[in-house]
Amino acid sequence: MSRSLKITIEESAEFLEKQLKNTRTASLKERIQVLWWLKTGQVPGGLTKREHLSFAKSIFFIIVRA
Repeated sequence: MSRSLKITIEESAEFLEKQLKNTRTASLKERIQVLWWLKTGQVPGGLTKREHLSFAKSIFFIIVRA
């Protein structure tokens, strides 16, 4: 049985959106995008297996690097 993971994102959605627009590197942009999706509740549905794995991996690395 899988466990749920609860995280709190302290940055505002507006701050994350501004950072997303000003970020130049793809890897950092991807991480900020994931945080923004989680913060705004707009986690994309209908992902392929590869996209889902990439999304989950991004979340994992965001949490580990925090």
